[in-house]
Amino acid sequence: MLATMSRHVRSRYQRHARLRDERGQTLALFALMLVALLAATGFVIDVGGAWGMQRDQQKVADVAALAGATAEANGATHDQIIAAALASATGNGYQATEVHVNIPPTQGAYAPGGNLSGPLSTNDCSTPAKYPCWVEVILSRPHENTFSKVVGLNSFPVSGRGVAVGGIANTVTNGAAPIMFNYQALQSGNHPFTHGNQYCDPNPSHCSPNNSWPLNPDQFAWTTFCVSNSNCNVNASTAKNIIDGGNFQQSIYLNMYLGPHNNGDMTSVCHELLAQNPNGADLPVAINDQNGDLVGWWIWHFDPATTSCTPVETIGGWFVTDETATLPLTISTGGGSATFGIEVIRLVE
Repeated sequence: MLATMSRHVRSRYQRHARLRDERGQTLALFALMLVALLAATGFVIDVGGAWGMQRDQQKVADVAALAGATAEANGATHDQIIAAALASATGNGYQATEVHVNIPPTQGAYAPGGNLSGPLSTNDCSTPAKYPCWVEVILSRPHENTFSKVVGLNSFPVSGRGVAVGGIANTVTNGAAPIMFNYQALQSGNHPFTHGNQYCDPNPSHCSPNNSWPLNPDQFAWTTFCVSNSNCNVNASTAKNIIDGGNFQQSIYLNMYLGPHNNGDMTSVCHELLAQNPNGADLPVAINDQNGDLVGWWIWHFDPATTSCTPVETIGGWFVTDETATLPLTISTGGGSATFGIEVIRLVE
């Protein structure tokens, strides 16, 4: 009997010992899981903080790049452009050692060799011939971690990058209108930005002096754009197709030839302009010199109320000075260096 009782006591003791061991193992496992959970939560918090910091750096980099491009558009030198971008970034709380301003960019589509690089991509605004140039601003400030340090991640690398350009537009990105004006139409004495202006097509002999392209501030001409001057004198049907949006929904550059429209019924082209824009429209138009060469671009507001298509075409409207990103004018690496036209400041990357 004593032996039986002893066996029962030993059995109960062993069961209690196993339970204590299991509870101890469970507690240790729970502690490990709690540490892992806290580490994961801390990692997520630190990553979120780094993302928020990156968004801030991106905004500051974009603003700094635009500050440099604005200085460029106002004729600043290479060093002044860099100084303007640097001043913007430091004014927004970054140390000069955290800011890198590069002209031309060191990476991306607008760097030499990038997928949008062209003849102007190496410009650095160091001389008058080296404008326009693209301003790259890179900000680098690591995010100091709080919780991730327990697993050896003391910080996360964070950076922001912006690229901008400023100056006279050399490209229409889409929707170029088949209309050209003489550069004199934009001179202040001719009231280019006031309502009520009317323009006459001088060819054929609608208004003096008769010519295939505008020679004075009160004239306009229908036109098209092509790479060479061969077979560019298109007819009225082609001009109407352009107005309808069938052509020129791609980039048009300064080095393209202006071909006057001399063939067909130009009155029908005028009617097509009215039909497609019954409430008026802001249209990208070409600006020509006295030789008929394309020298710049501007946005012209077409006004149906002051337009008459018979007995001769007289179109009404005024030039627009709005320089916001809504206008389809920009500066491209393949568009050439413009010396006349509307100034634009663009964030391109």
